[in-house]
Amino acid sequence: IDTPGLIDCALVSETWKVLAVNVLLKRWENIIEACKSGKAEVVRILLERSKNLDCELEERDNDGLTAFMSACKLGHTEVVKLLLNYSNAQDEIAIDHIYECSTFELVCNNGQKIVVDRILNHSDIDLNARDDKWKTAFIYACENGNNDIVKLLLDHSDNCIDLNARDRYGGTAFSWACLNGHIDVVKLLLDHSEINNNLSAKDNDGETHVKVEWRFWKTIDLSDEEDVGMTPLMLACIWGHTDIVKLLLDCVNIELNATAGQWGTTAFMYACAHGHKNVAKLIMDNTDNNIDLNKMDERGRTAYMLACRKGHRDVVQLLLEYLQDKGILISKAEKNMVHKDIR
Repeated sequence: IDTPGLIDCALVSETWKVLAVNVLLKRWENIIEACKSGKAEVVRILLERSKNLDCELEERDNDGLTAFMSACKLGHTEVVKLLLNYSNAQDEIAIDHIYECSTFELVCNNGQKIVVDRILNHSDIDLNARDDKWKTAFIYACENGNNDIVKLLLDHSDNCIDLNARDRYGGTAFSWACLNGHIDVVKLLLDHSEINNNLSAKDNDGETHVKVEWRFWKTIDLSDEEDVGMTPLMLACIWGHTDIVKLLLDCVNIELNATAGQWGTTAFMYACAHGHKNVAKLIMDNTDNNIDLNKMDERGRTAYMLACRKGHRDVVQLLLEYLQDKGILISKAEKNMVHKDIR
């Protein structure tokens, strides 16, 4: 008799239940495998009858996952609920692995909305816990574009979730969402930003460094730079995410002329240098936002010169078309510097 058949037999009578449960206990000796299978009734029986259950719950498989982590990873919500209820019923037994940060990050990373909701309703978990990359569950959810998870976490932001936490590379949840082009997540984060804050402040060295102290915000810092000085606008320009660039250009608290990198490159320069014609056009159409289209980097190169050097014919042509209307300054010498592939 297969497992579903045994479970049906257990409902016939008390005698059949004893027989069926004994067979199931022998068949499913490993609770990790039972949790991986998603068979909630089998897990329920193991939770009620196993003798060394607490030790078994702390064991890990070859991938380093516990029974609870396996159920979370695979999205077996009923199994997750059983394990959470079991942990809450143990007054004297601490099942720490159920609340370790890697578990919560795992379900946020995989977009398991129902599982995340279950865990959020248990106050024992540290919502700002970080892994070895200094990433939080919130960062993973934004980085992977798990919109429903992001909304859940934002709804719990009053529980002191650090919305501006940085990973070891200086990236924030907002910068990762912009870099990866997750427009819905970006919109959610913009809705949680505060327009009147000075979000582009820099220290005396002109850089924004990692905030090592624990601070908690209810708003999102939209202009916060990574360690290398990249703003979310720059990241969106580099990867050609036109829809995100448009959203950011409409934000009054974004520093549009910020520079980054070894030579002091602006977002507009990055767009032209990477050949993103639509992004460059969008920026030029928004010159009312005080974007400096003629800014030079520390080597004296303009956006036009970078586009020429990289051989982006369509961007160069676009800049020439906007020459007079947008006040773009291109000297005769610069026109003669056109890349050989464009001539």
